[in-house]
Amino acid sequence: MLTRYIREAMHRARFKTLDNGTYFGAIPGLAGVWADEATVEACRNMLQEVLEEWLILKIRDNDPIPASDESACRTRPLERWPSRFSRRELIRRFRSLSASQDRSPAVGINS
Repeated sequence: MLTRYIREAMHRARFKTLDNGTYFGAIPGLAGVWADEATVEACRNMLQEVLEEWLILKIRDNDPIPASDESACRTRPLERWPSRFSRRELIRRFRSLSASQDRSPAVGINS
């Protein structure tokens, strides 16, 4: 479900070259989901990462998530969470995952 949403949103992504030679990417209909990087590939990768974090915050805050197709994105939010888990259960799982990562020791390159 999330993978499909991300794939469809990334398919709608638009990129342009800025005057300074860097690349700017954004996804129409998803306010705040944008990236600016030195190469178009780096921009695409960063944009997907921003989209993933944006989705996690939307789920955590119980905010409406726009439908994944562009036409629906402009007209209505996703009204029903299309999952076998409720939003509350997904939020609980994200929080427990986050808490377990906070407790894990950091592993560095030189460890």
